[in-house]
Amino acid sequence: MRSLSELLLNHPLPGLRESERRRLCAEAVSEIIGLPVSSKQIQYENGVLSLSLPPVVKSEVLLRQRALIELFNTRGVKVKEVR
Repeated sequence: MRSLSELLLNHPLPGLRESERRRLCAEAVSEIIGLPVSSKQIQYENGVLSLSLPPVVKSEVLLRQRALIELFNTRGVKVKEVR
């Protein structure tokens, strides 16, 4: 009989890819706007990045949307739209 750890070696953890993508997005947003952004404030689904930020910070992000999308693409995250 195989142990649970042997079974899990062949299967990636569910949600690990999503959490890594959100972490990369949070780092990129923090780098562009100069303010800390938590990965909990970011949702990513089907190329659409949704931010749960205060309105003033979100306006700053939307003004720099093109630079953010280019930075995401260089880091391997495909983003079509930022909301």
